[in-house]
Amino acid sequence: MIIKGINTAPIKQGDHLCLMTFKVIDTNGNHCVFYMPVNTLIDFMIILRSRLLEVSQKIIKQGELYQQKLKSDIELLVANVPEIMSVEVMQPKAEYIVTSLTPKFKDEQFSLIIMLQNEQVIVLDISETQVEFIIAAIQQAIKTINDNETLQIIFSLLDFLLFYTVDLTNL
Repeated sequence: MIIKGINTAPIKQGDHLCLMTFKVIDTNGNHCVFYMPVNTLIDFMIILRSRLLEVSQKIIKQGELYQQKLKSDIELLVANVPEIMSVEVMQPKAEYIVTSLTPKFKDEQFSLIIMLQNEQVIVLDISETQVEFIIAAIQQAIKTINDNETLQIIFSLLDFLLFYTVDLTNL
């Protein structure tokens, strides 16, 4: 499934994020909805953050040409954000909860193999130029429920892992 548009919506339990709703539209106009628990969301964010580092390196190497590609790909995502219906957030279906993620890295994209509770497999092809938009969508969704504690934990953990990943590679 090649991503044409993506949207996120948080689901709270008490005062904290419990599940993140993802709605994806592909290049054929097909929609897909799934839900990530916080621990799986953190794994996804780690994957996204690692690809964001590669994007930063390409901006430095390729300059304006690559920045234009980033801009046009983000504009395409913005123009194709699928609407999340209230029923998709108010009554999430347990069978669409993500139980595992497996990335398969390629040069300028990666495939995310998602296993759902109902044993259905979804394969999302995510371009590295879409990564920043997806991170921002997740971050904005968490901000809308004022769960600053979870937001801070997720991004602190990502920064910590990023620091030690970079530190270890420089040894």
